[in-house]
Amino acid sequence: MALSNAERSKRYRERLKKKTAAGDAHASKMVEKNKNAQLFRNAKSYAKNHATMEEVTIFRKILDEREKKLKKQLTT
Repeated sequence: MALSNAERSKRYRERLKKKTAAGDAHASKMVEKNKNAQLFRNAKSYAKNHATMEEVTIFRKILDEREKKLKKQLTT
C-alpha cells in the first residue's frame, strides 16, 4: 500500500521524536530545525495574508533592529 505524503511525514516525525528521546544529537538538531522552519512559515504567512498596516509597521521596526544587530555581529 502506498503511503500519502502526510503519512510519510507523520512517520518521519515520530521516528525523530523517538531518536530525540533516546538522546540522538542529530535527531534533536533536526527537530529544532523543523520547529524553527515552521515558526518562520507561520510568521511569513500571517504577515502576508492577515497583518494590518499597524502590524506591518511593527514588523518593519523589529526587522530593522534585528538587521542592525546582525550587521554589528558580522563586523565584530
